[in-house]
Amino acid sequence: YSITIITYTDDGAGIADRCEDTVYFGDGQRGIAFRTNGNSNCGGCAHCGVVIVSDANYKVKINTYTITHQYAGAGSYKIQMFDPNRNQGVHNIPNSDQQPFYIESVLIINNFTGANSSPEFNNPPIDRACKDKCFFHNPAAYDIDGDSLSFEITTSRGQGGQTVPGYFFPDSGSGGTFGINAVTGLLSWCNPQESDQYNIAFIVKEWRKNTSGVYKMIGYVLRDMQVIVVQCPLNNPPVVTVPPDTCVEAGTLLRKNIRVTDVVLPFDNGLNKVTLTGAGGAFSSLAPNASLMNTFTNTPYTAIFTWQTTCDHIRQQPYQTVFKAEDQGNAGITSSPLVSFSTYNIRVVPP
Repeated sequence: YSITIITYTDDGAGIADRCEDTVYFGDGQRGIAFRTNGNSNCGGCAHCGVVIVSDANYKVKINTYTITHQYAGAGSYKIQMFDPNRNQGVHNIPNSDQQPFYIESVLIINNFTGANSSPEFNNPPIDRACKDKCFFHNPAAYDIDGDSLSFEITTSRGQGGQTVPGYFFPDSGSGGTFGINAVTGLLSWCNPQESDQYNIAFIVKEWRKNTSGVYKMIGYVLRDMQVIVVQCPLNNPPVVTVPPDTCVEAGTLLRKNIRVTDVVLPFDNGLNKVTLTGAGGAFSSLAPNASLMNTFTNTPYTAIFTWQTTCDHIRQQPYQTVFKAEDQGNAGITSSPLVSFSTYNIRVVPP
């Protein structure tokens, strides 16, 4: 099995950085996974990672670590990774800099399951939240095997996989409602009442029918992510409107309009540009993938989604395709960008 760890970390002088990470395979063994992305020969590391967000107050680097491992036989294995460097000052984790960062994935090997790959998360957890505004995140999870996915909230965990002592959900004592849609994976927190940094976590489970037609869980992946809540004066999130869920015959060229709107507020100065991106589903399928045209201009505007389906795309589960609209903050006042998500399901059936 090839095992990949993906972390999103701060970047800059004095920030802890990892050239390698230790992976615990769940069978009593462990191994060293080396970072494989980014430029080479960086501070003694073979690879440096890649900065994906960089502004005056916020820098995020993505780090990918890969290792292979051979298991002796069938079983349920909890693959774990932890790092001692959570940052300090996390609102809902007491003494956060003393608590390790932890993620895990469960791998189930048996004769019924057969070959299996974990779902991949195509949207990075890098969006900031605004005080008194709804915060949204959708990982755009995609399962290459076509397994059914479900989503559920969990707690941030420390070494050994136990809930961090004193951890509480962000809506406890901080206002608003917090949860995740079990089917679409849309996580929402409406509305943060305090400007601070918070940690949240959720699990994405894979389900597959057995020979009796009963769905069985065959594995899961945990995402632990940080949400930074800031003041965002005079800004509201954009809105992305997708078509009704669609069923198409393989071989059909699908062409649909995606509508993007935003509220024009004072100080926008007419610079109401919104970026639209698509992830997961039709964008992660076997080739050919879907494409988007006209994805960054003043609102309101219409983007064009196209996907040439083929017989290779036929499967039982729909392609859950996630669209993300992101504004530029308020053009006249320093303000963090806001985002919104919409999910479009496409089922490809045989001729």
